[in-house]
Amino acid sequence: MTIDQKIEAILFAKGEPILVKKLTGLIGCTAEELEEGLTALTSAMQNRGLCVVRNEDEITLGTQPEMSDLIEKI
Repeated sequence: MTIDQKIEAILFAKGEPILVKKLTGLIGCTAEELEEGLTALTSAMQNRGLCVVRNEDEITLGTQPEMSDLIEKI
């Protein structure tokens, strides 16, 4: 399983922001490898309804900004 797949699974299961440092420890990778995984995951999700959201040192899954009108209807 690739790092980006591991990141996606953890973010989905967690359902809330997780610290980059914690994510690195859970996966057992370096900070550089995590960044590469995040880049790959972000790229893979470009044409999806979800996206990777980064707020300083926290990462979570969110909806694509262009989905905001649809999400507001919920």
